[in-house]
Amino acid sequence: MADMTPTTPAGANEALQDAAHFTHTPISTLFSRLLGAMAHHIECERDIEHVDVFDPAFNGWLKDAEEAATVVTTLISKIRQCRIQRRADVPLMRLKFIADTMLGANAPDVFLEAHGLLSHPHLFALRENGAVAYRVTAMIKTAKTCLNLLAELETDEPVGDVDALSDDLSLGLDLAA
Repeated sequence: MADMTPTTPAGANEALQDAAHFTHTPISTLFSRLLGAMAHHIECERDIEHVDVFDPAFNGWLKDAEEAATVVTTLISKIRQCRIQRRADVPLMRLKFIADTMLGANAPDVFLEAHGLLSHPHLFALRENGAVAYRVTAMIKTAKTCLNLLAELETDEPVGDVDALSDDLSLGLDLAA
């Protein structure tokens, strides 16, 4: 008869609380989905970029572009309702704000001002190391790429309503702490 010997290390079945592992917050989960939706939206806009939008042959493409834009704005709205749970959520919220402003800009100068905020790396800097910083940094890079591609699209004049940019980027947080 054999003696019972545990072969699983102690704590292996416990929830991972280690900083070496990444866990999503509601903001990072939705932001990750937003990145995919933005990429799809950009591709749909590229499809209709040089076509006659009044030609019935392109109605399917127009519908796809409108649906993709709706998905993006819906995800932005959901992110807006989330509470910041960790410091790494702050740059994601700032990028969400820039994307929202660019997509809803009512004038080219507002669009360009929002896009210009991407050139300020201190707005997206993380003061952490480890898996969280690695994953969030990857999301930040992807978001910047998507927003730069969005800026390159040849679309009609931006429409929408936007408030002052500078005040909203702070998110009411004291990040020096």
